[in-house]
Amino acid sequence: MSTFIFGNHLSVHIVTADTYGKAVGAFQALDCHLAILPPSDQAIAKADYIRHLGSDTVVAIGNGRNDRLMLQQAAIGLPCWARGYGY
Repeated sequence: MSTFIFGNHLSVHIVTADTYGKAVGAFQALDCHLAILPPSDQAIAKADYIRHLGSDTVVAIGNGRNDRLMLQQAAIGLPCWARGYGY
């Protein structure tokens, strides 16, 4: 059994391309930081966001092709996808 101690601070950041334009409505009730990226260079922008947070303190979860650099940059990168999602 492993025990993980996050200290006194855990923050959730949602970094999205917002492909369908629903992010603000979907996450407005959550206590989180929402970053909607511009259409160009999203993979690089996501990796830069992780570096800005401090890569060694980030657990990232990604479900898109533009998430690969972010997942590599994070201390722990977790790819996920759903059946029929196009992969």
